[in-house]
Amino acid sequence: MNKDFIEVMALRSDKELMKILTIHRQEYQPEAVVCAENELKRRGFSTENLNKLENEVKTEVQQKLEADANIANSGLRLVHLIIDSIAIAWLTTMLGVILIFSIGIPFGANSWWIYLITTFSYFIFLEYKFGKSLGKLVTKTTVIKSNGENPTLSDIIIRTLCRFIPFDHFSYLFMKIGFHDYLSNTIVVKKKTNVR
Repeated sequence: MNKDFIEVMALRSDKELMKILTIHRQEYQPEAVVCAENELKRRGFSTENLNKLENEVKTEVQQKLEADANIANSGLRLVHLIIDSIAIAWLTTMLGVILIFSIGIPFGANSWWIYLITTFSYFIFLEYKFGKSLGKLVTKTTVIKSNGENPTLSDIIIRTLCRFIPFDHFSYLFMKIGFHDYLSNTIVVKKKTNVR
C-alpha cells in the first residue's frame, strides 16, 4: 500500500472520501480508492452510516448539477444590473433628501457614502432574506450557493463586497459567472432548486 495515499486519505473529510468512492472513482488510481475505503473503515463507519453518507453526497451532487443547469445567462444578468442600479440610485436619492431635510446634511458631499450604505443594505438585506434583489424578482431568478444550498449571511456579505471590484458588473459577460459569484461561491439560477 502506498504510504502517500494513506496519508492523503487520512486528511480527507468523510464526504470527500465518499465522493472518491462513488462520483470520482474513475479519476483516482485503484490503490488510492482502496486507501479511501480503508480510511472510512478505520473511522468506524457502520453499513447504515456509510449508506447515509453516500445518500448525502449523491443529494449534494444532484443539487449542484441542477443549479449548474439553471444558471442565469448574461442577458438576465444585464437586466438585474439595470433594475438594481435604478433601485439603488432611487434609494440613494431618497436617503439623501431625507438627510438634507431632517438634519441638514448636504447631499453632494456625502453622496458617495450614502451610495455605499444603500448598496450594502440593499443587496445584503434582499439577497440574504429573500435570495433575490428586485432585478432577480423581475426575472424570477435567485441566489444560491454553488452546491445548491441557501447562502449564509457571510456568503452574501462577501458577494456584496465583491461587487465593488472594478469591472465586476461586466465580468459575467465574459465568464459563465461573475467575479462576485465566483469569489463568494454563489450563483444566480433561473429557478429555485432548494427550498428557502
